[in-house]
Amino acid sequence: MPSPTTLVCPAKVNLFLEVRGRRPDGYHELGTLFQALEFGDALSAESWDRIEVVSDVEIPGRPEANLIYKAAVLLQTRHGGRLKPGQGIRYSLKKRIPTGAGLGGGSSDAAAALQLANEIWELASLMGNCAPWLWNLAPTWLSFNSTLPPSERDGERS
Repeated sequence: MPSPTTLVCPAKVNLFLEVRGRRPDGYHELGTLFQALEFGDALSAESWDRIEVVSDVEIPGRPEANLIYKAAVLLQTRHGGRLKPGQGIRYSLKKRIPTGAGLGGGSSDAAAALQLANEIWELASLMGNCAPWLWNLAPTWLSFNSTLPPSERDGERS
């Protein structure tokens, strides 16, 4: 079996953050200028019989709630017809970005998970517009809707 592929999942810093207002569903409209840092997590992946995420630190919550896991399930669900039965992926995460620090660790890990799954499963690239800054490491302006539930965004944790 070939050795796992590893990607750096860069942390990011918001050089500018504008909260534009709250939508009726409780989420916020945001605008931000990101800068990727030369520091981050490392994510490797290899072909496996199911989707699995292991880490050098404890990952809080249910495995199914982890963004790496969700990214792989999303790609597998969308393109499962192109995969062999039982074709999964095993991710190994070396966590360096502090969880919950606002440095984009989970999002960066998920973007790398999509890229690794795409390589291992030999699918067409599906990166979309949510992660271009991860590969050019230049400041990038994004305007988007917040994806944090209102309780977490307002400082409450469940």
